[in-house]
Amino acid sequence: MKSSSFYLKNKYRLQKILNFTKRLILSIKTFLMKSNIKTGAKFSEKILLLKKCNVHSYNTICLFSHFSKNGQIDEYVIYYIEKLAKFTDIIFVSTAENMTSKEIDKISKFCLNVLVKENTGYDFGAWKSGLTLLNKQINNYEHLILCNDSVYGPFTQLEAIFNRMNKNYDVWSMTDNYEIKYHLQSYFMVYSKKAIKHKIFQRHFNDFKIYNTKLDIILKNEVIFSNSLYNSNLNVGTYISSNEFSKNNPCHIHWKELLIQKKFPFIKKELLRDNPRALNISDWEEVIESISNYDTSIIKKNLK
Repeated sequence: MKSSSFYLKNKYRLQKILNFTKRLILSIKTFLMKSNIKTGAKFSEKILLLKKCNVHSYNTICLFSHFSKNGQIDEYVIYYIEKLAKFTDIIFVSTAENMTSKEIDKISKFCLNVLVKENTGYDFGAWKSGLTLLNKQINNYEHLILCNDSVYGPFTQLEAIFNRMNKNYDVWSMTDNYEIKYHLQSYFMVYSKKAIKHKIFQRHFNDFKIYNTKLDIILKNEVIFSNSLYNSNLNVGTYISSNEFSKNNPCHIHWKELLIQKKFPFIKKELLRDNPRALNISDWEEVIESISNYDTSIIKKNLK
């Protein structure tokens, strides 16, 4: 019995040491990366096309960031926009510089405005342009959605999730991630009016800078921004916490559990297109069809 107790105590102590060491390494890594972030270029934008489509209808505004090499708006994006338009006004911001007015007609009935701009600043640059376009009109809204076209879906009722989460949080994301350092994943985030007016949100977008490397973009706009929000007086949360899984990127590692067990509304485009972790995703189509009537053929078209 003593031997067993001794083993368990030491196993527990060892685990504590290992956890502490992991946290320490992560903190050092983040500090070093933070100190190495380039200053960033001053934000500037070149608007190529602006189309006003509809009038203000809802008390929520969505800034949707889009990009495509061929200047087209794919079917999966149109589907996503159509579902969003059931409960939010939409400003569609595209960095597809070769997009035409005819292409915009595909989504104009769902949008407040469609803006095509020079391809700088990635998603946060697009959202910054959307906020600049809104200007004081943002005061007409109770909530702001920042999202992008990096996911397929929604497969389930997005509005129900939106309403449920807004009851408890000033800021929330669909998922979070511990890679690099803990952060809210930016592909779908919601901010209340309180959060929009908060000095942290205002400072982040008023002082927005353009970074050229993906690491700098994630570190500045996701990791540091997320932690600033968490350390404020705002209530911050996630719809699905990675703590429920392995703290790795849940949208990749646990894509199937998210869809089947959690009835998650999205699957990441990167997972199906690139599968960077070489996971078994051979049954992705069957899984989606088991939880939804979503037409998976529009995903396959986009992946070609």
